This record gives sequence, structure tokens and C-alpha cells, in this order.
Amino acid sequence: MNNREQVGAVWISTSKSGNEYLKIKIKIEGQSYSLIAFTNKRKMKDTQPAFLVFFDEHKKQGE
Repeated sequence: MNNREQVGAVWISTSKSGNEYLKIKIKIEGQSYSLIAFTNKRKMKDTQPAFLVFFDEHKKQGE
């Protein structure tokens, strides 16, 4: 994988309602972050993002 430093990982998950989303864990300068990403259902053209990323609030409360 070249000489790139790995900073995180991504998992595909399914919500209770059956929607797929991404669970993202990254580490920057020793600080860990949990994020989630959902498909951008309002995407109308290629210049708009395919996914919208948010802090995982459930992880924040549980830490």
C-alpha cells in the first residue's frame, strides 16, 4: 500500500430500519474519532457528495 500511514478504517453497517451506512474510525495526532456516513439522498448531480459524514454521537456519550 505504498508508504502511506494508515489513519483509520471503515465498516459497512445496517441500521435497524434496514438502511446501510458507514462506521468510520480515525486517529489524528493521537486523538481517536468515531464518525458515521450516510448516503446523500438529496444528491442530484456529480458535483454533490455521495455521502454525508457526522460525528458518531452514540460513541461520544459512551466514552
